[in-house]
Amino acid sequence: MEINTDITLRKRVERTQRLLAEAGQVLEASLDPTTRLANLAQVVVPLLADWCVVHITEAGQPIHPVAVAHADPQKLALADDLQRRYPPDPDALRGVAQVLRTGQPEFYPETSDEPLVSPRDAEHLELTRSLGLKSVMIVPLVTRGHTLGALTLVVSAESGRHYTEADLALAEELARRAALAVDNARLYAEAQQLNAELEERVLQRTAQLLAANTQLENSRVQLLRLAHYEQAAREEERTRLAREIHDELGQDLTGLKMDLAWLQKHTRPKRKDLLQKFKAMSDLVDTAIQSTRRIATQLRPGILDDLGLLAAMEWQLQEFEKRTGIRCKFSSSLEEVALDADGITVLFRILQETLTNVARHAGATQVEVFLDQAQDTVSLRVQDNGRGITESEVAGLKSFGLLGMRERVTLRSGDFHIQGTPGQGTTVVIRLPLNQGRVATPEAP
Repeated sequence: MEINTDITLRKRVERTQRLLAEAGQVLEASLDPTTRLANLAQVVVPLLADWCVVHITEAGQPIHPVAVAHADPQKLALADDLQRRYPPDPDALRGVAQVLRTGQPEFYPETSDEPLVSPRDAEHLELTRSLGLKSVMIVPLVTRGHTLGALTLVVSAESGRHYTEADLALAEELARRAALAVDNARLYAEAQQLNAELEERVLQRTAQLLAANTQLENSRVQLLRLAHYEQAAREEERTRLAREIHDELGQDLTGLKMDLAWLQKHTRPKRKDLLQKFKAMSDLVDTAIQSTRRIATQLRPGILDDLGLLAAMEWQLQEFEKRTGIRCKFSSSLEEVALDADGITVLFRILQETLTNVARHAGATQVEVFLDQAQDTVSLRVQDNGRGITESEVAGLKSFGLLGMRERVTLRSGDFHIQGTPGQGTTVVIRLPLNQGRVATPEAP
């Protein structure tokens, strides 16, 4: 008797180990919850049951079977038909519905041919009897305190078996592992769905940002083109006004001075009052001629167009030194600057604006200007020994002079850099490309 008991116990242990091992494999074989439960049903039958049904409960949906397995292929259709035609009554006090409500197993070691719940009609009773209920276990699939479904295990009269407490413990362990596997699969599916939704949102947001960025870039280019056109128009107007003032008004004043000289020459010496008046008028005309030349030069120095950028910069620094008393030094390794007329104007205007800032704000006694060329870039560096510009002044919205210089350089796709060192001075560096980067200029609006 002891030998038989040991053999029976050993077989039960071997069956349990085999069943748990195979169940673990099939529960990990797929990421789909329904597939995992269907695979488990195929493992349970016939090792632990003659037939098996797995029911799932989901919010807002009736209790429904997701897996049915039977050891007898001919009776599998009957089991399917039973589950399809007579799903669990959600109000029943026994069976699957009660297990789902309570989260507690139901164990029927011995049962009659009658169904566990009241038959709904004669066909219901006949189908149940044809499957032959001998012993039944219904165990809940519980994870994280929530009942996901129920595992129904049945042995029929033909098998000659019946369930024991040990079988119930094994069924509960299988249900626990199945519930964990289903919950993990659902969590993975939810995570994948959330990830897909997040990626879709990111793609949509990225597309929106790209569209907005493209629109902003188009607006920026249009503004740059408009600014370039306006600057070119202003420079053209300044050149025209300078030429008209120099050529027309200057010539008229020169003619007027010659007429006054003729009047002085042909006025009798005795008419001292007239001679003094003519002299005063002649001096006034001289002053007007000088003012005319100064205004014309400020609008557009003729030397810039006649002799080029190098000569114009040297002249500008000489004029600045005479006017302010600030010593100026100009250095350049170039004999000629390989820039178009627009680029030359940009560098000259930036030099003028920088010198104006030095005179107004720097408190400097010396200014050094360097003009050089490296590969495909012309660089202008203006350095003073004043108080040094601060970061707040550089970033200030009211620094219109700096904003204007940046705009001019940006229109040429160049680089603008300004840096101050307290007590040591300020350095302004401009780099312009020689043969590229110029903003296309639209036709006059």
